Amino acid sequence: MRYKAFTLIELLVVVAIIGILAAIGLVTFSGFTDAAKANVVKSNHKTVVNFISASLVKCTIGDELKLKTWNPWGNFYDTGNLCKVSNSILAAGFGNHFTYLGFKNPYVNISHVYSAVVENPTSCQDAELGYICIIVGTTNIKVQSQYKTGEYLNNEIQR
Repeated sequence: MRYKAFTLIELLVVVAIIGILAAIGLVTFSGFTDAAKANVVKSNHKTVVNFISASLVKCTIGDELKLKTWNPWGNFYDTGNLCKVSNSILAAGFGNHFTYLGFKNPYVNISHVYSAVVENPTSCQDAELGYICIIVGTTNIKVQSQYKTGEYLNNEIQR
């Protein structure tokens, strides 16, 4: 009696081919996710810069600037007018506001509210990948983001 089936060699060849294709797919998929994370950081950076610029224009035309902040119990509420406060307080206000909006660092896997925007570091050189840093000066606000290792976006906004 003769059986019709695959030989062990044929099965091993098929498994090897599937393994090679899976390895190639994983490398390609990893490249796509890295590019997507970098694009999220770039998009968040642009949004932060545009929002800060627009907010400072509100102050120059005499309008009020109210942002979201939170109390120790985690409840969000509107701040008072931030047009006449120091740059460091204003930067903290922007950081809180972007936490309220739900900005997250795509390179960090955490589920609770944690903003991708940090304020008042002296430099983003020591910050983790993906964070948007608001660095205050006496007359300007600098926004810096590291979207890839060693690659930064920089904008400076005059106040």
